[in-house]
Amino acid sequence: MGEKVTNGDFATGTMAGWTGTSSCGEDSYFLEANIVDGKTCCSCQSWLDHCTTYFSQSVDLTNVDHLTFLAQWFLAYWSEDPPYGLGQVLIDGNVVFSASGDIETWTAYDIDVSSYSGSCVIRFEVISEEYGVGCEITDVSAIDVPPAPVAEFSGTPLAIQAPGYVQFTDESTNIPTSWLWDFGDNSTQSVQQSPMHRYVQVGTFTVTLTATNAYGSDSETKINYVTTTLLPPGGAPVAEFSGTPLLGNAPLSVTFTDASTGAPTSWIWDFGDGMTATSQNPTHIYTIGGTFDVALQAINAFGSSTRTKVGYVIVGTCTGCPVANFTGTPLSGIVPLTVTFIDSSTATPTSWLWNFGDTETSTSQNPVHEYHYTGYYTVKLTATNANGSGFKQRTNYVWVKPIAPIPVDPPVPPIGKQSNPADGAISFQLNSLTSSESIGSQYDHLMALREITNYDLRTRP
Repeated sequence: MGEKVTNGDFATGTMAGWTGTSSCGEDSYFLEANIVDGKTCCSCQSWLDHCTTYFSQSVDLTNVDHLTFLAQWFLAYWSEDPPYGLGQVLIDGNVVFSASGDIETWTAYDIDVSSYSGSCVIRFEVISEEYGVGCEITDVSAIDVPPAPVAEFSGTPLAIQAPGYVQFTDESTNIPTSWLWDFGDNSTQSVQQSPMHRYVQVGTFTVTLTATNAYGSDSETKINYVTTTLLPPGGAPVAEFSGTPLLGNAPLSVTFTDASTGAPTSWIWDFGDGMTATSQNPTHIYTIGGTFDVALQAINAFGSSTRTKVGYVIVGTCTGCPVANFTGTPLSGIVPLTVTFIDSSTATPTSWLWNFGDTETSTSQNPVHEYHYTGYYTVKLTATNANGSGFKQRTNYVWVKPIAPIPVDPPVPPIGKQSNPADGAISFQLNSLTSSESIGSQYDHLMALREITNYDLRTRP
């Protein structure tokens, strides 16, 4: 993923990358990079009636679904009566968002721009209907979306005697995070990445895989992909099996699954390290390092067969390797969501590799990561020291929720003027004038308020 907005957080302290102007001339507005409440932002303000002030930038919106930004709006301060000022976001001249009234806290906005593509002009503007209006904008972001998966898979063997097993292997691209398999035999669907499926019926079966990530999904269907025939009565079994995991450091626990056909009634396993088992689906712990051949002999009343897989399990020895572990907080929230990850690995790792599940990575020990799109994310940490590496993966660890809709027309606060005897600060809500107050006096009070609250409004020329 890549950010497509130049200087979207105005961190340069300038308006670099943006152009701005006003329909009423230079003396009627100001537009500049500024610091408000500790945030670098663009302050955009109009002082005259029926005046539009804006700043804009051409952005490539190819593969972009969302435009996000933070904003404060000051659209009713100087208006005696409605209509008040208006704040808008436009793309190629089309209004995609509007606000009115005063929203005096930093508020996150998320706009769907998936219908736009190519170079487009993004424009933020304020329109004064009577007296002055303004806004403060920062963290403008348009991030290109990684593509959805392209589903693909293979299976072996594709011609079997029933009941029998087929091993399916996911070969999808673009990093899917979830899978759904339909084996075509009305059996329970699987959500494993590369499942082994047992066919008990005789026939020809169509198989479908749907691969999904945070950016979409895709399905691949192979028609009449698996063919099963009836196992002749009285036949000896045909041994077959699988195991997982097949690679790791000692002690390594491997679960073996019998996939033999021909209705075996007993099994003899040889794990290659001098140990054996006679259960159908054993779990074996390798306590020493090495590369091990694994053999299964499947037996019934009519005979037996043996399946041997050479170099099937690889076990490393790593004295003093890290045992990776971590925590994150918060683990859920609205988009964009910033999560702080804390390494809690043992054995003093000296380097770290984080995979946040959204194609982004980090080599910091305790990274802070921002998720820009909704969905569930699996996080993996690999911790390394001079002795070797260990990893920890937490599936669907982070949940990024969609942002709640924000009303276009928030209610206008009550009319009035208040003073705070505790600190002497003056606060105003200027919706009407009393007979004893002038526009100029209320304007002066408002300037004092803006200085107290660090809004940095300039005086009228």
